[in-house]
Amino acid sequence: MSATTITLAILLGLVAGVMAGLFGVGGGILFVPTLVALGLGQLAVLEGEHRREEIARMLAGQTITDEARKAAERLMSRSA
Repeated sequence: MSATTITLAILLGLVAGVMAGLFGVGGGILFVPTLVALGLGQLAVLEGEHRREEIARMLAGQTITDEARKAAERLMSRSA
């Protein structure tokens, strides 16, 4: 994350706070879309092994088993 992005995020927080105080607008209405536009959203595209591990984690919970990994592989092969 660059210094410019951090500075813009801080300024956005200040502007959102002022707007919320002056006009009764929720700060999230301004803050969230702008953060996404700056590329600071929480979504990430997962490929290959990272994708398999995430699917296995969703299937198995905290402890990922070999069985969960195999099930994730089967699911990924069906979606291709």
